[in-house]
Order: sequence, then C-alpha cells, then structure tokens
Amino acid sequence: DTELVLFKNLYNKMQSCQNALNDNKKEQNLIETKQELHNYQLKELTLHPLSEEYENKITKQHQLLSNAEKIKDTLSSAVSILDNGENCILAMMNQLNRYIEGIADHDDQLAEISKRINSNIIEIEDIVHIIHNIDEDVRFNNIELTDINEILSHLELLKRKYGGSMKSVTEYYHYIKTEKEKTEGINDEIDNLNKELN
Repeated sequence: DTELVLFKNLYNKMQSCQNALNDNKKEQNLIETKQELHNYQLKELTLHPLSEEYENKITKQHQLLSNAEKIKDTLSSAVSILDNGENCILAMMNQLNRYIEGIADHDDQLAEISKRINSNIIEIEDIVHIIHNIDEDVRFNNIELTDINEILSHLELLKRKYGGSMKSVTEYYHYIKTEKEKTEGINDEIDNLNKELN
C-alpha cells in the first residue's frame, strides 16, 4: 500500500516535470525563433552608447566640424577688429586711456573713468586670448566629420526603428536583453528538468 502511494507520488512528480519540460520547450522554441533577430538587434544597439547625452555630444561635435571654416573666419575677423592695426578696438581704447590718464589726477570722476577703461582693456585682451585658444582648437577634419556623420545616421536609424527617441531605443535594448536572459534561464531550467527525469 505504501509502495503504491510512493509510486503514485513519483508518477505525479514525473508528470509534473514532463508538463513543465514541455511548457518550457514550447516557450524555448518561440524564443529561439526570435533569438537570431534579437542577436542582430543587440549588435546594432550596442554599436554606440545609447543616451541623449551622447547624442547631444556627437551633435555638437558635428556642428563644430561642419562649420569649422565659418567659425575660423569669424574668429579671425573678430581678432582683427579687436587687436589688429592702429584702428582696432584695443589700440583706440589704449589711446583713449592715455588721454584720460593725462587728466585723471584733476578729478575723481576722471580717475574712475580711467580705471574703468583699464578694466575694459584687460577684459578685451582676455577675450582676444580666449578667441585665439578657440581658433587653435577648431580644425576641419574630414575623416572625423565622416565618422560623426555615420554615428549620427546610425542613431537616427535606431530612433526610426525603435520608437522615435533615444529613450525608446534604450527601453527596447533593455527589453531585448531581458528576453535573452529569459532564454538562458529557460535553457537552464530545461537542463535541470531533463536531469530530474533521467
């Protein structure tokens, strides 16, 4: 009698394992049909970082590189206006300051004007220095521009394919990763159930 109950319990456990195995195999087959697509999508989604910050950074680099010539020309014109030749702003400010300094000791207001002119001269010299630094950093690099164009095109393609924004692309990426982890979990569970049945 106890052997019959034991046998019945063992049979029920075996049936339960067989049913769970069959269910897992069905789910595994469904997932495996999508797995090749998901692997391709994961490869595509991990080619570049997926964030709005990265997209903004690349977009700014693109704008800088694609407008490098215009930026350099404009900066060069600005330096000319500020610091080149006898009619530039700095030359005129220095001349003005010499005139005012010559009479500044006669009146407190004139002394204050002289200090303010000096302060403005220092500020303009600082601006010229910053413009020179920016000008040195701006270089047109066709290879880098081509690379950045490819990255931006890829990010735009991802946004069109997976929801229209970097946020939706990132959400889809996490969904696919979860699906891949589920597949691995189901494979482990199937292996365990097969061991139990054998």
